Amino acid sequence: MVEDKFGVICRLVLLAATGAAVAFQVIFVMLDCRFVSFSSDDNSEREFGLFKLQSSTLQDFQNATFNLNATNFNNDTTAQDASGATFSASQDCVDYAWRSEESTKIRVAQACILLAIVGGGVGFLLVFFETCCLRVKCARILETLSYGMAILCSGLVFLVLDSQVCSENGGCNLSKGAIFNIAAMVLYGIAVTIMVCTPKPKPFCCGAKGKTVERDDAAMSVGDNLSPTSSQPGTLQVEEGAWGAMPHGRTQYE
Repeated sequence: MVEDKFGVICRLVLLAATGAAVAFQVIFVMLDCRFVSFSSDDNSEREFGLFKLQSSTLQDFQNATFNLNATNFNNDTTAQDASGATFSASQDCVDYAWRSEESTKIRVAQACILLAIVGGGVGFLLVFFETCCLRVKCARILETLSYGMAILCSGLVFLVLDSQVCSENGGCNLSKGAIFNIAAMVLYGIAVTIMVCTPKPKPFCCGAKGKTVERDDAAMSVGDNLSPTSSQPGTLQVEEGAWGAMPHGRTQYE
């Protein structure tokens, strides 16, 4: 019983760590524009994300290395993107579709962060289902593969540091999104360590009512309100309503 409670607590910690890791990657890596930074020509910090740029960085790209044909700034105060939408040049984050000539490695990093989130999400769902409802055959293998994919792909996201954008601007430094991505990798590592090194508890919602009775290598599931009786050794018969005053979990063989 103590071991089972310890297993449940460990699984809850595992789920919390995985949920936090996925949230970090969605909020601070996918949806933010501060993954890495570089120094511009005027020595000010410019930050960009995998899918979004700071508008000041976008303007810097137009004026310096990358000539953005699809984006035009008007008097350095407003800009128009490829769809014709107008936004303020001081706006915090703007969507930006990286062109293939700018960096292939950024596109790889984009794919990797998506795979990392999928891996973490699948691992979370498998552990949640096993903890709450029903043990799944080969679940530990699937969970390990899911977390392994999440950790590997999270690391490959840092290919962005070797992208053309960074190399053309004297290298990039880690910004907020990159730090949260490292935190997500650590949380995935903690989760998979807990999963491998702690006992797996019984499901506490759907699978706790049955009892397993073994005799001569034969196993049957016996409900709490059923009484097993047998007239021959090695066989087991179940009769409804006959449990009566039998101690919980005991069986009688005749």
